[in-house]
Amino acid sequence: MAEAVRIAEQHMLFSDLRLTVYQGFRRRRDAGFRLRMQLLPHAYSLWCIESGRVRFERNEKSASHGCLVLRSPNTTDSYIVEETLSFVGVHFSLEVYGGIDLLRLCSLPLVIQLDSKVFRRILFTVEEILAEQFYQDAVSPIARDGLTRLLLAHLMRQVLPQLGAGGHDQLPISQPVQRALTYIWTHYNRNIRNEDIASAAGCSGSHLQRCFRNELGVSPYRYLLKMRLGIARQYLVSSSMTVTEIAERVGFEDPCYFSKVFKRFVGMSPCEFRHRSGDDRSVLSSYW
Repeated sequence: MAEAVRIAEQHMLFSDLRLTVYQGFRRRRDAGFRLRMQLLPHAYSLWCIESGRVRFERNEKSASHGCLVLRSPNTTDSYIVEETLSFVGVHFSLEVYGGIDLLRLCSLPLVIQLDSKVFRRILFTVEEILAEQFYQDAVSPIARDGLTRLLLAHLMRQVLPQLGAGGHDQLPISQPVQRALTYIWTHYNRNIRNEDIASAAGCSGSHLQRCFRNELGVSPYRYLLKMRLGIARQYLVSSSMTVTEIAERVGFEDPCYFSKVFKRFVGMSPCEFRHRSGDDRSVLSSYW
């Protein structure tokens, strides 16, 4: 397959997590269709099956309506369409946990059967990415960031439990930390406390603290703070929102406190960061 033209590169800094969407696509395959194809060198492929049925020869897994399918990068994959197939999807790359790619720890292609409500949400997000691909001028950078972030939240919410249940001894992230990370990614813009994160993780706050420090090297609150500041930096560079609006968008109720925390960790105020980033984009990754 020829390398896709990059239509969006949304680097949302969820701590050490980065999702890059390269291309959206829509496909239809007739029953009996068989394909052996080379995937993009550094991109996963996510399918949302709208109708039909397909079987992957690599691990004999089948997918039908309401399934998500994750396929590996840089591999030759064969599949057989058993019933006329219709699906939409995206090519993307994902970096998490300081370079550890959790998706490589499971047997791909990974087929996840979703309930109809969750499937419709993910399908809607992919459809919006497709629409943005054709009408780029009609969607703001912030909206594209939002679509990518929504896709990431849905993707990780579905994939992390699959990995944890797969018996992968090499998986470096425990179940409580997986649940805590999913909660943080989907609630970072709310007024959440350590108690809320521990409750979502299904363990005590002290136990979660130990797990986080042992596995990720930081506390849950520090991870949340780092994520919020990373997203705030993106908004400062790519939007015209005020500092007050950005503070609220990333979960700070008090914009003065947001500015204080931002200056403490970044070394400059939000306004100064915005001004300097216009001249030198290296400040985006220079402080953490």
